[in-house]
Order: sequence, then structure tokens, then C-alpha cells
Amino acid sequence: MSIPVMANDDYVSSVLKSLLLRLQLLAGSASIVKFLPGFDGPLPFELETGYIGVGEKQEVQLFYYFIKSERNPKEDPLLLLFNGGPGCSSISGLLFGNGPLTMKLDVYNGTLPSLVPTTYSWTKTSSIIFLDQPVGTGFSYSRTQLFNKPSDSGEAKRIHEFLQKWLGEHQEYSSNPFYVTGDSYSGMVAPALVQEISKGNYQCCKPPINLQGYVLGNPITESETHTNSRIPFAHGMALISDELYESLKRVCKGKYENVDPHNTECLRLVEEYHKTYRYSLATYWANDKAVRKALQINEESIGKWVRCDFHIPYTYDIISSVPYHKNNSIKGYRSLIFSGDHDMGVPFLGTQAWIRSLNYSVIDDWRPWMIKDQVAGEVGTRQSINQRKALSCSRGGSMANLCKRGDWPLRQGQLTSNSCIVNVAVMKLPKLPMMANDYVSSVLKPLLLLLQLVLLSQLADSASVVKFLPGFDGPLPFELETGYIGVGEEEKVQLFYYFIKSERNPKEDPLLLWFTGGPGCSSISGILFENGPLALKLDVYNGTLPSLVSTTYSWTKTSSIIFLDQPVGTGFSYSRTHLFNKPSDSGEAKRIHEFVQKWLDEHQEFSSNPFYVAGDSYSGMVVPALVQEISKGNYQCCKPPINLQGYVLGNPLTEFETDFNHRIPFAHGMGLISDELFESLKRTCKGKYENVDPRNTECLKLVEEYHKCTDGIFPYFISLPFCKTETPNCYIYRYLLATYWANDEGVRKALQINEESIGEWVRCNWDMPYTYDIISSIPYHKNNSINGYRSLIFSGDHDMAVSFLGTQAWIRSLNYSVVDEWRPWMMKDQVAGEAGTQQSSNQRKALSCSKGGSMANLCKRKICDINIHAIKPKLD
Repeated sequence: MSIPVMANDDYVSSVLKSLLLRLQLLAGSASIVKFLPGFDGPLPFELETGYIGVGEKQEVQLFYYFIKSERNPKEDPLLLLFNGGPGCSSISGLLFGNGPLTMKLDVYNGTLPSLVPTTYSWTKTSSIIFLDQPVGTGFSYSRTQLFNKPSDSGEAKRIHEFLQKWLGEHQEYSSNPFYVTGDSYSGMVAPALVQEISKGNYQCCKPPINLQGYVLGNPITESETHTNSRIPFAHGMALISDELYESLKRVCKGKYENVDPHNTECLRLVEEYHKTYRYSLATYWANDKAVRKALQINEESIGKWVRCDFHIPYTYDIISSVPYHKNNSIKGYRSLIFSGDHDMGVPFLGTQAWIRSLNYSVIDDWRPWMIKDQVAGEVGTRQSINQRKALSCSRGGSMANLCKRGDWPLRQGQLTSNSCIVNVAVMKLPKLPMMANDYVSSVLKPLLLLLQLVLLSQLADSASVVKFLPGFDGPLPFELETGYIGVGEEEKVQLFYYFIKSERNPKEDPLLLWFTGGPGCSSISGILFENGPLALKLDVYNGTLPSLVSTTYSWTKTSSIIFLDQPVGTGFSYSRTHLFNKPSDSGEAKRIHEFVQKWLDEHQEFSSNPFYVAGDSYSGMVVPALVQEISKGNYQCCKPPINLQGYVLGNPLTEFETDFNHRIPFAHGMGLISDELFESLKRTCKGKYENVDPRNTECLKLVEEYHKCTDGIFPYFISLPFCKTETPNCYIYRYLLATYWANDEGVRKALQINEESIGEWVRCNWDMPYTYDIISSIPYHKNNSINGYRSLIFSGDHDMAVSFLGTQAWIRSLNYSVVDEWRPWMMKDQVAGEAGTQQSSNQRKALSCSKGGSMANLCKRKICDINIHAIKPKLD
């Protein structure tokens, strides 16, 4: 019997559709991924990827990455994490946020970018579903174009459906504590999702989800934002170049959001602004065919993968999520809101404002919270009216979604956003009454402190011999020792040092104590950039460990040197507790004196060596006071005397007013300001350019004009002929290399750094609390000269911060007799600078002064090398 064509087509169509639907439903099956292209070896965690269909006929296929907790997945919390945008893939959380992998920042060469494991991942203590939503985000897609347009409230329903189906396929997690997690624009959807799940839990048709609360980082909460200020903020933070910013201003005319689609040039520049390098690497990686195959991506699902698709059709129908926060709190769900204070998209000030608007009772007001004995941010807790659950809020020192940058290496099991951390276990602990909690705290804190003191006393003061350093090829060609010396009350302050023995005759050669200026700059500057035996090789940084090379002109050729990190908080020096006396100029003189006494007690073989104190820049305020402190101590009977001979200072800050007032004449001499401006400044300001009389408005205006000319020179005006073209600002670049090197785990292990001592190493810590209580060190110079101690003051003639003109001025003010007038001093038959000697009135010891052809802290360059042996012979 023949079948009518229409009936035949309909029949075939219905059969095929049924078969196709069954095939498509297989897309919801999960795939276990044991290897990923770009990662060396099997994955060190359990990864599952897959699709879950939601909506009518499951036309929307939401893609997810699921990583099991590495601790106890049967009991640990289950988190659902989705990123903001809307339209940003959750791969941002996986690779750049709180996941166990990150991109290796090699220079992209056209091959597949590499993945490396991270140490501090939330998956250490929790299982996480990283979800691509809404449809069109990441690898999530729709089988047909006929789907409902995504919206804030609609996504809350879709994600709830996703969860119900996911837990239906993973019933072993149905009893685990469940938390919703997100950042940025997720702040609009996550509270609505929590409310949706809460409502669903009261329905009898589906098993309830064990919802406990939610966690949001730098969340958008009120839709009215200051988006157009983000680009100027990025420029002010030096995140984009002057050229890009000026182009954006000119082309976009201050309107960077909802740009006119006809303004293609503006759209292109805004897209350039949104790039960062590691996001580009992620794009190369996710679009690799082998990666897609490993992740079991449906080939028909998506074309080119983009990290954030800002062109997704979307309805923004939640104007404010504050009502959802209130409702969730009333229902008893706890929330943790954390902010980094460098997030220019959603600043912490706005987050604080809407939290205050809730008018919740304050349980704990803002207070510092600590990581490894350092203040990492502030935390507070507010309680809702029903007194059942609390909203905790924290803010720290970096942008929330950049927690993988390593700004704060943290312990396992902590929710990280650089310095914004909250231990995920706090969401699992039973809620104790405040009194009971205080009791536990009062008992545990003394025990913990006692344990720390016992452990640290065993480890901190012990010295370690270092024979190899990561980045240096082969064994070190000199003897290096590192260690901590405890000073102050209960030795709370642990000062870290590097000690390098003289390569000539350490039994007789001078012993120098060197510390760098700042205050707050690590003495590693001395080792790697000034007078030490190592330097950083100025290769283009490719994400691997920077290399070290030997130097030819090192003071360690003829002297032993202790390179000291001081004051506390500098380099690897730290305090066991934040309750220590605030450092100051005079206080540091006492602390360093105590350090020297203890160090010599442990190294008595150097007790008879000639001893010199040395430093540069701001050390010029502390070193003369330290010399006086040691001199006084040598007359006390309780300690053996230190064989102090004198001190050495390079470009030393000595008297604020004198040094600062000579910057403008120096700038003129170096051709940095015009003759006309200099003459006007001289005439109007009469040589006084600091602390100008506020009534002298003309002088103030001219000084401001001077700063406009020179403020871009930080902090010195230099030209480095050995810089590579790829590193135009080589002076700053090598400091960056030092940061990469010192923060490497292998380097820290080799140096025997106490893991509890410090988070991120920085070359100069400008944020440490410090009291500047020595206004001028000239009286100390005079006193030390009277007491017979010799001094060598040297200046490089390119140092703009402490110019040689200011140094010459204060030396002349001493009115010492001139022994040797300024004369050329030579290196290899070439003039390297000028030297002179002035003698104090008691005719016992002399102050030698020299100025050379380069900046003092670049003395590794041959033209400003000074042989340390020159301060051993006594002058007539």
C-alpha cells in the first residue's frame, strides 16, 4: 500500500526527530578527563566535564567543569561557581581565580600554551562545579536559535534547573553542604539563585538541595555603576599606556560603554583595553582542537571560543540585588562578601555602602585580619534582624579575580582573592555563641603562640650554608650563608640576612654590614644591583625563573659582607606578632646594634676583623646613628666590643631640606629643565624649593611646573647602554626580575626562608609603618668624626633623588680642613670621577668624599667601582 508523501515525510521526520533527541540527550553524559593538552603528565585531581540540558526540550546545553575536592569529597562542601560578565566563561575561575591550574606565562610562540598546577586552590578542601552560563558563554550553546532570551531572573531559574539535574546524576553529593559562588556581575544573579533554590526546597516534587549560603567577590549589586570611569582609573594605575589612553579619549570622547556601533575605531580600542596577555593565552588554549577533544566539546556547539562574549542577547531585569540579600538573610542563609581594593570594576567602597544600607547589627566591626603575621585586609561581621545568620564581609589588598597572581601565597583550604581570604571551613563549623567562641579563642591563642615561639626559636636563629641557588649555573663561586637573628622583646622581630665571605682572606679582611635605603628596601638590591657578586641576567622574561650571573667588580673580592633586611617587614624580615614597636630611625640604630652583637656571638671568628657599617640612600639617616650606638656600646662592660673602624655611604640622604633643595639645580645641570625655568625658580624661590611659604604663589607655581617636567623620571635620570631593546626601562625591569626570582618557591627553599614569615616578597615595602625621627644626620657625622671613626661618602652624578650637589653642600657645612682638593680619580687610565678629603678639627681621622660618573647604586658598572680596601689604610 502506498503512503501519501505528506504522511511519509511526517512519519520519517517524527522518527528521525525521536532518534536525534535520544542521541542529543547523550550530550548530558559526563566525561572523565585524565589528561589535558598543555599539562605535563596526568592531572593531579579528578576532572569531569559535560553538558546538562535545561529549558523546553533541553535546547539549552550548559557546559561545566567539575573538580572533586582533593581532601574528602564525601563530606567537603560542594560549590557552584560562575563568573560575571554576563557572558564570561567559568574558565576564568578555573585558570585565573581559585582553581588548581593556571596558564604558564611564556612568550607566545604559536604553539599550545602550557598549564601548570597551583598551590592554593579552593579544590584542596571543596568540590567545585565551574559553570558556563548564560547560553552562549564559553562552551555552552543552544541547539536551536528559538530559545528564550537570557535574563537575570531567568538565569536564576535555569541554573536552579541545572543543579537539580546535575545532583540527580551525582546523587553521592546530595547531602554535602552546598554554596553558590561567583564574582562581579554574578552579584546580580547569585542572590536571586539562592532565593530560587530556597523556594524549590519547599516543593515536594524534587529532593531539597542542602543549601547553606553563598560567597561573592567584588559583586555588582546596584545596577547604577560608574563604568565610564574605569578606563581613566586603569590609566592612573598604569594598567594601560599613555598612547592607548589618549587614543581612547580622543576617539571615544569619554564614552566607553554602550559604544555607538558605527564608531568602529572606538570599539577596536576598547577591545584592546580589555585584553591582557594571559587571557590571550587562554583563548589560544581553548580553541586548540586537541583541547576541545580532551574536554569532550560537542563540535557542533560553538565556533570560536572567547573568554567573555559581551554580545550575548541579555535582559538586565534585576536593578538591585539588595532585596534578595535581605530575603536570603531572613531565611537563614549566610553570605560571605569579599572585595579586593584594586578592583576598578566594582570597588570595595561601593560594597561597603550597600552592606551598611542593610542596617544589620554589627557583631564584629572592621578589624585587621592576618596572614602569616601580616595585615592582609580587614574583616567584619553583621547580623540580620532575626539574629539567626550573619553576613561576613572582608576587603583586602588586591583585585578579587586576580588571586592567582601570587600576591599572597596562602595556606591550603582558603578562599583566595590575593589578600582577600576566608577559610572555607568557617562555613562548615557549628555556630558557637560568641561567649563560647571567645573562650575557645582565649585558650587556643596562647597555646598557638607558645607553639610558634618554640618552633621559631629552634629554626629562626640557625644559619644555613647555601651552595647552590636556582637560576645560577653550577655551585656558587663564593661562600653564602643565610639566616634569621631575633631582636627586641622576646625576639619577636626576626631580621633576615645574607652573609658572603671575602673571596680573598676572610680571617683578616674587613667585615661590612650593608643595608639598603627606603626605608623598607631589601638588601638584595646590594647583592644583585650594587656591590655583590651576583647580578640578574637581563633576558626578556618568558615566565621561567630569571637567571643569575657572576660579576667582576664585587666588594666581596676583598671583604666579607652581611647584607641585612631591615627594618622589620623589609625583604624576608618579619615579626612573629603584629604587636611590635613601630620602627623608627633611632629605634633601628638600636635594633641593628643588637643584631650585630648577636651575629658576632654566633660568628666569633670574625670578632677581631675591622668592622664597617655601609649603606646607601635613606641609610644615610640611620648609619651614622648606628655608628654612634655601637661606639657607646663599646664602652659598656657587659658585651665584648665591636672592632668598629668607620662607615661607608653612597648617595646618602643626610638632611632633608639640604638634599631636596638641590634637586632643582641638579635637574638644570642635567638638562632636564630649561634655563628660563631655572632662572625664574632661582629668582622667585631664592634657593628654597621645599616647604615653600604658601604666600609665595609664584614660587609654588614654578615648582609645580618643575615637577611636571621631572615627575616621570622615577626616581633617577639614567641611561643604561646595556639594556636590550625589548626592555626599554631596564632599570625598573631588573627589579621586576628580582621580584620573580625571590618569589620562586625553589629560591625560597634554597635560601631557607621561614614559610610563615612573609607572603609576597617585594623589593621595597613602601607601606610599612615607620617614624622618621632623625631630621638631619649631620650631628651624628660630627660626633663620629670626633670619636675617631673614618667615613667614606661617595656619590654617583646621575642620582636625582639624593644628588651629589646636596652631598657636597652638607660636607662643606662641616668646615673641616681640606686635606686633598677635588681631583680626578682613575680606573684603567680613564677618568671615572673626582675625589677629595677633608679632615676634622681634632686631626685624628678624615672624611673622604668622591663623586663618579654614574649613579651610586649602579656601582657594578666599572666607572663607579670603589675598592673597599681603600677604607682600610689610615690617612695622615
